[in-house]
Amino acid sequence: MSTGLILVLAASVLHCWYSGHAAEPIRLRAIAHQRFGLVILLLSIALLGVGVSMIWSESGFVVGLMTVGAYFFALPVIVMPVLKALGVVPR
Repeated sequence: MSTGLILVLAASVLHCWYSGHAAEPIRLRAIAHQRFGLVILLLSIALLGVGVSMIWSESGFVVGLMTVGAYFFALPVIVMPVLKALGVVPR
């Protein structure tokens, strides 16, 4: 289960990084976002799917649903301010 949680956390960090740059005008976005933005978004979706399926198979359907809920509602509230404080995402 810990590997699945790490994958879900990594997916959240990548997704928050992507969305933080996507909200900015093109001239303020990171070069990596301009060149690899879609790849990073698809990678975060794949990591989420693999992580949730690992958690689901080990712990059950309800825990998998709770993980998806935490991914969409709790993790962005935690991860986005951390990324902004580190200067990884524009304010």
